[in-house]
Amino acid sequence: MKDRALRTAYIALNAFCYLMMIGVLIFVVLTAEALEEINRLSIWVIALLSLLFVSVLGSIQIVTWIKEGKL
Repeated sequence: MKDRALRTAYIALNAFCYLMMIGVLIFVVLTAEALEEINRLSIWVIALLSLLFVSVLGSIQIVTWIKEGKL
């Protein structure tokens, strides 16, 4: 039962990270012009790419753990 709960927690957190990335993407797309005017668009794009990187690495790590039987 412990492994199942742990697996569920990791997958739920990873899914939340993807949802957060989608939310930030929508925000950046909708406010791109205003962010460009105040020179903050590059910061938001870097944050968005960072969220994507963390999400993909988390997914890869979870798949690796499941294949190795650690999770």
